[in-house]
Amino acid sequence: MKLRPPFNPQRPTALFLGRYQPFHRGHQRLIEGDLSLDAFGFNRGLLHLEAKYSHQKRMEKIEAVLCRTLDLLGSERDTIVRAFAQACPPTSIGRLDNARQFYAFLGRALARARAGAAVAARYRGFRNRLCGGPGRA
Repeated sequence: MKLRPPFNPQRPTALFLGRYQPFHRGHQRLIEGDLSLDAFGFNRGLLHLEAKYSHQKRMEKIEAVLCRTLDLLGSERDTIVRAFAQACPPTSIGRLDNARQFYAFLGRALARARAGAAVAARYRGFRNRLCGGPGRA
């Protein structure tokens, strides 16, 4: 890697905000001094609410409002929280807004589970009538 000259406030300067995680070729080009806008653009569309605070901070806000609900999820909590994070990007940084979003997600997940259970029960009933009872194939 080549050494950069000392900072000169008379020359054009840029400030890049970000976590640089995970490190990739774009970061490497910045370090090497390739700051041409054609090669490395700035996409304002990529700056969205998700970058403003972490998943852990979001879940702390939700837990502050729905602590009993999260406790009731038991061993399924991590799986459900992971599915929520993938399906529902944050729309606000507010505690109540995030709790409402999580509660709505749980309601939809429960409705899908109930619908799936109803279909499975109908299938078992049909199979039992067709095959002459449970356990027979």
